[in-house]
Amino acid sequence: MKKLFTFLVFATLAFSASAQCPIRGDVNGDGKVTISDVTSLVDIILNGDTKLEVCCDYVEMHVYDDSSVEITSGSGEYSVVCSDPEVVEVSLSDNVIYFSALKAGDVTVTVTDYQTGRTAEIYVVIYEEFVLDMDGGDVNLAIGQDYAIEVVSGSGNYDFESSDPEVADASFDGTSVVVTGLGVGSATITVYDNEWQGTAYINVTVYDIFEVDCSELTVFKGGSDCVNIISGSGNYQVEYYNEEDMEVAVSDSSICISDISGAGGSVSVTDTMTGQSVSINLNVVEDPNGDDPIGGDHSDDAN
Repeated sequence: MKKLFTFLVFATLAFSASAQCPIRGDVNGDGKVTISDVTSLVDIILNGDTKLEVCCDYVEMHVYDDSSVEITSGSGEYSVVCSDPEVVEVSLSDNVIYFSALKAGDVTVTVTDYQTGRTAEIYVVIYEEFVLDMDGGDVNLAIGQDYAIEVVSGSGNYDFESSDPEVADASFDGTSVVVTGLGVGSATITVYDNEWQGTAYINVTVYDIFEVDCSELTVFKGGSDCVNIISGSGNYQVEYYNEEDMEVAVSDSSICISDISGAGGSVSVTDTMTGQSVSINLNVVEDPNGDDPIGGDHSDDAN
């Protein structure tokens, strides 16, 4: 055994003197083979050369994501080198290689086992982050209405999947994802970026079209009348210019307008869930009989 060890020492030193490239047994990387290095090489020869293996050789990430790969077999002493450190930052702790994506691109990370000289390569691909402009939160729209969501960052190659195709669907118009309301209800649209491997989700609620049965009322001076709401979300906002001329009351089923000054005017009512609006004009006429102000069913008696 002693003779074998002596032979290996001289053989290794002889190889060290003649080699023109880094020595496989050079653990400390100083270009020399020390007794410690020789001992390690003897152990490898006597016990078998340990393979260098990693758990996977391909990693996909998005910009600013982190990932890791475990070294599953090797001597325990390694170095890692990235082909482009501006794309991926690489670090090593124990037997785990850590990746931090800095920008889009692809790199090769080379792992080297100091004792055996064996290497393994890991190919890492970094995609841009797929981002939709969803600052407004969930999407509310009416049947037949479209809603455009700007693509802040994406490849332009998308697929869409609706949890309920009878309620809502989506398409891409070149710059935005366009959601279309098809039927009353709720659905989730899943948007897949096929090239950047990203996914985004859009929660959609579709309401009935905002519709009223009349857009013009005529009342006697000081009178009032109501417009019936045929359909809508039930959430409405009223806008009119002069509160001294009229008074407006809105419920889930009607919009009632009362004249105050005799000036009449226009009232705008908006469905706050879908953004749809209707305008109602109030015409005021004098009562030819001089009776008290009246209301009625759209004030037909005032015509």
